[in-house]
Amino acid sequence: MKILIVVCAIFFNFVLAIMPDEAVKFFDEKKIAFYGKFLLEDDYYKIVVQQNELAHQLFFAKNHTAMRLLEETSVAEGFLYYRIEQISKYDAPLLLTFWNKGVHGQLTMFFNLESGKKVFEKSSSWDVVVNNNKDSLEVVSSEELMSDGKYREQKTMWP
Repeated sequence: MKILIVVCAIFFNFVLAIMPDEAVKFFDEKKIAFYGKFLLEDDYYKIVVQQNELAHQLFFAKNHTAMRLLEETSVAEGFLYYRIEQISKYDAPLLLTFWNKGVHGQLTMFFNLESGKKVFEKSSSWDVVVNNNKDSLEVVSSEELMSDGKYREQKTMWP
């Protein structure tokens, strides 16, 4: 069974890489939560989020090179949206993904678009807000419930 899963994953990555617009047809349409494409500095990118009852998978392709960035069970509540950001302290462009987390919380993950590696993750009891300050990203989250019933904002600078 594990061999079949690996073969299927390799096949899906290959299809995503070589067929820019038609690649989505090879995924189970009922499991695709998101399909998007964009152009950034002469490079063509594609993103597919596939979900089932157990996990989410985030597939990513730059030009004709595909990779799976994420297979996560902790974000099974759902994919919300993505953003692309560039900051002066970091050479590669970043893929910021935002996910539902729990009843009203959110999770954000940052991926390096050159290496495909996850470089940051932050969850929040409410919405996560990310502000680009040109040389860093400010992540505003809500963590701690105070005695007056309001959540305290927590600010994290990355990198």
